[in-house]
Amino acid sequence: MKPRTELSMQLYDMLIERGYHEELCDAFIKKKEMEQAQAKINEIYE
Repeated sequence: MKPRTELSMQLYDMLIERGYHEELCDAFIKKKEMEQAQAKINEIYE
C-alpha cells in the first residue's frame, strides 16, 4: 500500500526508519487514512 497524503507518507517513512515492519506500517497508515476520511464525512453531516 502506498500512502496517499503527504502527511501519511511522512509518517510511513518515519515508522519504516524506526524499524517497524512494512506490513504493520501499511495497516497503521490505512487505519489512519480511514479515520481521516470518516472524520471528513462526519463534518459534512453535522
